[in-house]
Amino acid sequence: MFLSNIGEIYYLFFLDESGSRHHKVSSKCRKKAEALSFTNSTIFKEFLRIEGNKLLHSIGICEFEYFLSKIKQEASEWTAWK
Repeated sequence: MFLSNIGEIYYLFFLDESGSRHHKVSSKCRKKAEALSFTNSTIFKEFLRIEGNKLLHSIGICEFEYFLSKIKQEASEWTAWK
């Protein structure tokens, strides 16, 4: 997953389930700081999708490692570490 601007708008690019094609989602933001906030909310939504709704104090290293391993399975190792 990576953030890039096209014209004046920032887009979040990511690979599809097969790991081959790039898809893009508009952040609808012109400022990089706002687009980064959009990116963080997208990552948070993915974490919720994989790990479920958990209390913050119950999330540890194991949950993050599991999250990264699932992202690697679904997309690619490069996407998981971005």
